[in-house]
Amino acid sequence: VSKKGIRHRVRLIVQTYLRSVDCVKDVHRTLMSLVLRTTLEALAVEVWCPELRSTVERLASTYEQKVSFASLAFLSSPDSSVETHLAPLLTKYFEYLQMDWESLVSKCELERMLRTVLDSDLRYFFKNSVFHSVGHILDECRRERESLDNIALPPPWKGGVFGMAGGGDTVKDADAAMKEYCSNPALVKQALRDLRREVITVNEQLVPPSHSQMELAEHLGQILKSRKLMFSLTGQGASMMFRKKSMI
Repeated sequence: VSKKGIRHRVRLIVQTYLRSVDCVKDVHRTLMSLVLRTTLEALAVEVWCPELRSTVERLASTYEQKVSFASLAFLSSPDSSVETHLAPLLTKYFEYLQMDWESLVSKCELERMLRTVLDSDLRYFFKNSVFHSVGHILDECRRERESLDNIALPPPWKGGVFGMAGGGDTVKDADAAMKEYCSNPALVKQALRDLRREVITVNEQLVPPSHSQMELAEHLGQILKSRKLMFSLTGQGASMMFRKKSMI
């Protein structure tokens, strides 16, 4: 965003703020809402990360203190306070977004993923608990094992998973996302590492650990060729098979 773009965003927030705030007690809440919504638009993300929220909290609190003192001392009107104090704070904030946007977008995507896959109560518990030892951590993890073992990750073609573009539900969307996923060596390496931690059977045969896509494909090919594919018939198919055998 250019300096002109930053000035435009600041001006819009200032104008909306002046139309929305009637008294000092509304300052913090209104400013938080305006700045955070503009932040989502500026970074093109769906949720804000804790770091952004903390930064905006500090901005709102700093301005609230200044405007409260100025109002009590009759030193300035709301309009002049906005120009003197709020506009510079907002300008510095958007310059900070511009400088660290890559890191902030990554943190916002991580936050979105955590909100998607983790139960809010479980996340709150682990985020706010004070652990006294490694044993204490392991005991709590064992206690919550069922929840931790059953975290359902969304498929990679669901809007922006793994930092990719996306969001569709069609077969074409899935194919495009999987091709992009498989072309990323870091993601493939992590996927293979995750697979090695699992016990996987195909046609009642154990799939050996694999260290590459080719090795995994070779193992699966050998298993599939070793015996006929096993499948379960539907109720109608089983009935038809029984009648056919009876006629022989």
